[in-house]
Amino acid sequence: MFREGFRANHELGMPYHFYSAIKALTLAIPVGTFVGTLNGSWSNYGLISALWMWAFLFGNYEYAIVKHIKTRTLRGMRISWREWIFKFAISAVSSAIFITINQNYIKS
Repeated sequence: MFREGFRANHELGMPYHFYSAIKALTLAIPVGTFVGTLNGSWSNYGLISALWMWAFLFGNYEYAIVKHIKTRTLRGMRISWREWIFKFAISAVSSAIFITINQNYIKS
């Protein structure tokens, strides 16, 4: 079952390792940006927290996918391309807000 993670899954529309990685990335980027902009200058703490958040979410999504594969309910997790674009837009906008707050209020 796990060897199939790099092959395109017809129910998800993409390989499920890729699905988990991208879905985790849409949440880890704003967290890393937020933590990285907390002090006056950009810090590596944002990168470290984003990597830990990504690793945790990636494992969590992988576990959920395996659980759905076993119960044969994987099709319900499929996300359309519009929803992916919306998730990336939310991630980019929230990161831009954190960067703007850092540049205008924290640094000054």
